Amino acid sequence: MSILHRELLYKNPQLIAFDKNNPRGLTEDQIVGDPNFDKLVASIKKYGILEPLIVKKDELNSDSYILIDGERRLRAALSSEQTEVPVLVASDDTDGRILAYQVHMLRDNWGKPAETKAIKKIIADIKEEYPGITDDEIKKKIIVITAHKQHELSDILKLIKYDDEIIEAVITNKLDMSYLVQIQASFITPVKKYYPSIISKHGEERIRKIMVQKALEGKLINTRFLMDKFKVVFAEKDNQKKEYIEKVLLSFLEKKERLLRKH
Repeated sequence: MSILHRELLYKNPQLIAFDKNNPRGLTEDQIVGDPNFDKLVASIKKYGILEPLIVKKDELNSDSYILIDGERRLRAALSSEQTEVPVLVASDDTDGRILAYQVHMLRDNWGKPAETKAIKKIIADIKEEYPGITDDEIKKKIIVITAHKQHELSDILKLIKYDDEIIEAVITNKLDMSYLVQIQASFITPVKKYYPSIISKHGEERIRKIMVQKALEGKLINTRFLMDKFKVVFAEKDNQKKEYIEKVLLSFLEKKERLLRKH
């Protein structure tokens, strides 16, 4: 991974295009509709932007930039009719996302779901840059970037397996993050180990979506249900009982599978 390159400049916010893959994952309506947004606009109108935006050069237009991080500040700058804003110019997406990650962690202003979404994008960049990289090598790079200890990354590495829309449900408080951790740890992982034919039939990603939908509808009761009830199920050693359990697990999943097909 290359050393980060950036320089502090002042640019007209009109020359900065919004990043559609904003790590925070918030829509324009969510940002503008937040009561704190008006306070941010008032602050920027009075004091200007105190923390630089992170951008990269627009390859199609040498005079323009693409936003990597700082959508709230950029929208507030535009709303308060600022003529210039401070920007850090990253050399590429990977550089910018790593820099954005460090800025957010220094401010300590985001939770694990939002951090997960940022790390997921960094990992995607790393895989694109190093196509043959192994999971262990990726983990080592993420530890260097985040300064997390290996055990501290455990939950995040479970969460990045989910689609962005599911992580977004956690960010917008529609679903408790602990469900995603336990769906992976207490259901997906043991199913892969003890009942691989179920994974072959439905696919790991599809099963995650089914389980998340059950959680959103309150069908999983709570995370303790996932941890305790399924722990007993997967501990069964008797082969005849395991055949019966496999049928029950398939029925448990396919009932929701039929419902999902209707939408």
